[in-house]
Amino acid sequence: MARRHSRPEDFQLVGMDSDPTPGDPDLIQGVMKRYRDIGDAEVTVDEFRQTLGSVPEEYGVIVVDDAELFMGAEIDSDLALLARGGAGTGWGVLAAGNAESLALSLAGWMGQVKRNRTGMLLSPQGLSDGEVIGVKLTRGVVGQAPQPGRGLLHLGDGTLRSVQVPLLEAEF
Repeated sequence: MARRHSRPEDFQLVGMDSDPTPGDPDLIQGVMKRYRDIGDAEVTVDEFRQTLGSVPEEYGVIVVDDAELFMGAEIDSDLALLARGGAGTGWGVLAAGNAESLALSLAGWMGQVKRNRTGMLLSPQGLSDGEVIGVKLTRGVVGQAPQPGRGLLHLGDGTLRSVQVPLLEAEF
């Protein structure tokens, strides 16, 4: 499958002039390939810190899928530090998981993520799902089937925005 890098027109669709994540796509894919299997096993604090310390880029995002499974994990304090911005400008945490389970968390790293009051919902199924990202949902956005590349974005200003991500074919 041929890979297509993003074009300026792709970002104009979502109201942006250029790629908000500058960088060489080949370099970014190389980093993704190198670290994609880190979540396949139980990771100790030392392994997590060593892996983060070996990332040569000045910025990055730690992606935590099934985040509800990491509540109370050994790396909780490290994830909380990242969520607070303690690792410096340009680092963050992206948590994906079951909104109902995530909404119940008040402490630890997930509690910090919720206190940030920003995020994106892909397919909210209940009015309370908005609590995870600090926004109230209306009945009109709840219960719809997920649509690939689309989501409801909250940037912390009280406005819920419908967004669509430009298509970028990736090879892993």
